[in-house]
This record gives sequence, C-alpha cells and structure tokens, in this order.
Amino acid sequence: MFNCFTNIKSSSLVQGSITPEQFISLVKDGSEYSNKILAAREIYKTNSEGYTSFKLTNLPCYSLNFTFNKIRSNDTIKRASGYIYIDIDDNVEIELGNPLIFASWLSLSGHGRGVLVKVDGLNKANFSNTYNDISSELNINSDKGARKTTQVNVLSYDPYLYLNNNSDTFIAISKKDHYSIKKTKNTIGTVMGSEYHNLRFDNIDELIENVEFDGEVIYDFKQKIKYADAYIPFGGYQEGYRNNGLCGYAYQVRALNPKVNLKTLYNLLKIVNQEQCHPPLHNFKIRKITESVMKIKNIPAIMNKTRRYVYSKDYQLSVSQRKSEMMKLINKGRIEKSKMIIERTIYDWDFETMGKITQKGIQSITNQSLNTIKKYYHLYKSEIQRLNIEFTNKY
Repeated sequence: MFNCFTNIKSSSLVQGSITPEQFISLVKDGSEYSNKILAAREIYKTNSEGYTSFKLTNLPCYSLNFTFNKIRSNDTIKRASGYIYIDIDDNVEIELGNPLIFASWLSLSGHGRGVLVKVDGLNKANFSNTYNDISSELNINSDKGARKTTQVNVLSYDPYLYLNNNSDTFIAISKKDHYSIKKTKNTIGTVMGSEYHNLRFDNIDELIENVEFDGEVIYDFKQKIKYADAYIPFGGYQEGYRNNGLCGYAYQVRALNPKVNLKTLYNLLKIVNQEQCHPPLHNFKIRKITESVMKIKNIPAIMNKTRRYVYSKDYQLSVSQRKSEMMKLINKGRIEKSKMIIERTIYDWDFETMGKITQKGIQSITNQSLNTIKKYYHLYKSEIQRLNIEFTNKY
C-alpha cells in the first residue's frame, strides 16, 4: 500500500492509503488532476518560484517507500511498501528496457522521471544503500535529495506511463550489528596472508559449481542470487562495535569453514583485532569470542550479499577485466531487450488506430529513446515497409 496526503504542505498526517495499481492508474489517467498538472508544467517553463508554490498546495502526494502510523516520520514507519521510488531530475531519456524497472513516468515538471522498483527486504537501515545500489544498476544519476525513507511524490500525469508487471525484484541486504553493508577495500585474503589461504571467506564456489560456462568468461543468473561473505567493513570496527563485529565475523568464518580448528580461528581473529579494531580488544576477549563460537555446532552461513554474475575459474582476470566483461554482458542484454521490444511492437501494431508504422510511433509506444529506435530500425525496415504497403492496399 501507498499512503496518501492532501499536499506537500500538509503531508505530516496520513489521509489514507491506495494500492500500487490505483496509484499507477492515477498517474496514467490523470483523473480530475490532469488539468492542474498540465498547468503546473506551463508555470514551470517561465516561473520557478510560482511552480514551487503551486506544487506545494495544489496536488496530492504519496509515500511510495513505506507506510506510516498516522504521522509521516522515521519513527512512525509501519512497514515497507514493497517498492522503492527513485527520482530523476532533468532527464527523461532513460533505458526503460532494464528488467528492474516496474514503472516509470514523467515527473510533475515534465522534465524528469519517476522510477518505481520492486524491492524485498527494504528497511530504514539499508534504505540509503539500496537507493544508491539500484541507481547504479539502472545507470542513472538519481536525485540524492529524494533519498529519504519519508520521501513523498507529488501526483504527476503521464498517459504513456511505462509498466512492466514482470519486472525483477531487487533484494535489499539487511543491516545487522555484526555485518556491515559498507563496501570494503581490503579483501580478507590480502589482509590475512598465505597462512589462511585454505580458508573460505565466501561461498561463491557453491554458486558456480553447477554452472555451465560453455567457454564463456562470465555467467548471468538473470537475477540477484544470495551468497555468504565474511568481510571486514571499510574503516574496521570502532569502539562500541568491536565485540559484536568480531563475533559476527567469527560466526561467518566458522560457518564457511566447519572444520576450522580453535587455534586457526583464534590466530585469525587476533590479526583482525590488531589491524581492524580501533582500539584493539585485549587478547583474552578474543580468546573468549573464539571459544564461544567453537562451542556451537552446525552454524548456518548468513546469506548477506547478492550477485548476479559469476566468473569462470578457467580465466585469470584482473578487477578491471572483470568489470569490462560484466559491462559487455549488461550491454548485450540491453540490446537484445530493446530489439525484442521493438520487434514485438511492430508485429502487434494497431494499424486502424495508429496508421502506418513510423519511428516516432514506435517510440511513443515503447517509451524507448528515439535514438535507440533509430539505431535498430534498419533491422526491421524491410518488414515495416511490407506491413505498411499491406495496410495501404487494404484501406
């Protein structure tokens, strides 16, 4: 559900709720607000202050990330909506073929876009990182000012709203006391040295054991797959978080290495403590943590990370080479997706309503950029000409 509010100026108190389907319908149809929204776009062209004033009081707004208990605030969040709203300013030409995009529409001003993505596991703690991660996945420069759990979205109007009910769901990584979701610059292998080269610090090997690479460097699961990773957060563990951090790290290492002995785990934690805890704990506490973890049997690994792509062990690739291979695969997927959308549009063309097939006509239906349509138009040009001639002869 999405909460609704009278307008931005009166958006503290929840006025009611609507379903995502009802919200999408409102944006697409405009309802009784379409004339006001069109008027706002005209004001935007010449009077920015007047536009802001109009926007604050004349149109309803909605919270698309979370629902609230009567009052909209971080402290009154009831639950996640199942979606995250990404705001894009001064750019309407985005790649709508990305499988993560559930819906996208023109913003109130008509000069930006709103994007809605299905999300599982979203909460206050991981919201900011999830917003950034999805923006990166979509390859867009999102509005950082809209990166708020309490963000409201003013009703817009877009009869050509893009909707993909079969879009992928992004898995948000939960933030736990003993697992940081921050990126790390130090992999545990490089920090710990060769003494621990036989230990596993993730279970990616389990992801790829049944994958048929067929000579390819990289494999695409087509969705985010969860896996377990034992890693040190960037900046290490600060005072107040050292004990929980080391304990959680030790649990994960033990889960990934059921046969690790007390001595190895103890020595490993001592090094982590000295290099990554600020200030380091006394060694007797490290010993206590190690003994406590070693007493527990059958520790399950926590699936605290996700990845969509895995690399074949048959190739020794640098980090830059891996990124290059991944971008090749992503771009290939986008190209094939764009071609499929264009092709489907051509063969489902409604000649009686739309007339002859044109590049701008295809663009208006697919919501892809005109440059994208032009890029692949030559592949279907002869078939389009044939279909247009058949339509002309028929009528």
